[in-house]
Amino acid sequence: MALYYLQSVDDAFTADEIKSRVGLNPEKVGVVALNSTGVYPVIEADQPYDTDLYDPSVSYIINGSNADQTWSKTDKDLAVAKDAAKQAQKAKYEAEAAAIQDNYSSLVLIAISAKTAASRSANETAIIDSLKAIATNLSDDIIAIDAATDVDTIDAIVNP
Repeated sequence: MALYYLQSVDDAFTADEIKSRVGLNPEKVGVVALNSTGVYPVIEADQPYDTDLYDPSVSYIINGSNADQTWSKTDKDLAVAKDAAKQAQKAKYEAEAAAIQDNYSSLVLIAISAKTAASRSANETAIIDSLKAIATNLSDDIIAIDAATDVDTIDAIVNP
């Protein structure tokens, strides 16, 4: 009998139980749909997830009675995990900044930032505030990642 781990309740269930809980039949839908609802196949092995099916961007700990195993997708050491987390957060915030820049040319952004706060329009002020928030969030995340003492803490920062 196939079991599926349901992340929200930290336990494993049969296909029928998963269907009743999340509304998806795990035996008939694709991997992306399963992963998006926090459902992961459990297999009888050292690694309880079928590596063709689990979401490789997240680490999972199983403590449920039906799947009493602990497993993380990698054996990364802390330094490697910190570096990967920094890169992930940097990419996230660069994408947000790029989305702002897609709507405004670089010259317009330079012109907006060159104005005094008093002479900016409300829209220009909002753009500058968004860019400042992106920079602050990135800085705060990197400080937290550097201070982390275990990979689980880093995972919580990168995958809130």
